[in-house]
Amino acid sequence: MKKLFVVLFVLIGQFLVGCANQKVENFGISSSNEGRFDKNQVKIYSDEDSGVELEYPSNWDARKVGLISIFASPRDGDDDTFQENVNFMSQKIDDPEMDLEKYTVIAMNQLKSYISDSVLLSSEKVKFLGNPARQIVYEGTRGNFLLKWKQVWTIVDKKVFIATFTAQKKTFDKYEKIADAIFDSIRTK
Repeated sequence: MKKLFVVLFVLIGQFLVGCANQKVENFGISSSNEGRFDKNQVKIYSDEDSGVELEYPSNWDARKVGLISIFASPRDGDDDTFQENVNFMSQKIDDPEMDLEKYTVIAMNQLKSYISDSVLLSSEKVKFLGNPARQIVYEGTRGNFLLKWKQVWTIVDKKVFIATFTAQKKTFDKYEKIADAIFDSIRTK
């Protein structure tokens, strides 16, 4: 079971650094709209594998890499080397004893091992997909980037659902409202 969780965090971590090297077309949302998106300018994303649907800004890029659905912000210019992003994934849990608290302990231990300089800024019990969940905010270094993450997870019917927002520490506050809107729009089908 621990291998499952290690794979989840490794996949997410690899994407976060790789995102910096991918170009995304800007669909014309001006910089004055950063940090929020107009509900009239959203796209609906439906993932049959995880059984969820969500809304994301129409000027963001959506793609799927393995189990992970990724939503990346447009670049702010040629010198923008990191794309803020939200990713979502779900995976079946085979361990009949696994619950939210046990998963949280494993996830927190893995966080420390994969982002060695990670600093946990907050950890709270919340609702996600209408169920008890855990939400953490942390920061650390990946590659050449000082990053900040917000991550929420829950377990429903022996399936873990994880949503993660990643930004450079200096741009986190600017994009957090968008990430929260995406998180809030996630629904099971």
